[in-house]
Amino acid sequence: MKLDIIVPSEKHAKPISALIVALMDAFLEPGADPSVFLDTISTEAEARYLRDPRYWFRIALLDGVFAGVIALRDRCHLVHLFISPQVQRSGIGTALWQAALTQFIEWQTPRVTVNAAPLAVPFYERLGFRSTHPMKSEHGVRICPMALELTSEREVQK
Repeated sequence: MKLDIIVPSEKHAKPISALIVALMDAFLEPGADPSVFLDTISTEAEARYLRDPRYWFRIALLDGVFAGVIALRDRCHLVHLFISPQVQRSGIGTALWQAALTQFIEWQTPRVTVNAAPLAVPFYERLGFRSTHPMKSEHGVRICPMALELTSEREVQK
């Protein structure tokens, strides 16, 4: 299988949105109204983010088929890291993270933050992220605020 990490275009807004919507039950509070969250991940919202210079995106194509996305905002916050369920745990998330880490190092970002979904916390811990606050809910979405300090030692380990 061939994995390509590429810069997406606006045409990828729809599959990016669809992937996040398909996975959102894993991090929504039971009984929560998802409308506010859905507005932030709609195809239109993702297209806006793709055009916005504050955002940096990469997508993974596995044998030419959309398999995952990573998005960074403001050179310091990981906004999206979602992988299609059928190919999770196959190294795609790590490959996308490596692309982002290379970019953070190029930007000389000292600290990276993420609001991790509960099921993603172990993955982020393996990457070196640490929880900065207890698990909480924002707009019905369960998150664990986490951060990664990028040091010269971390840069060498990339």
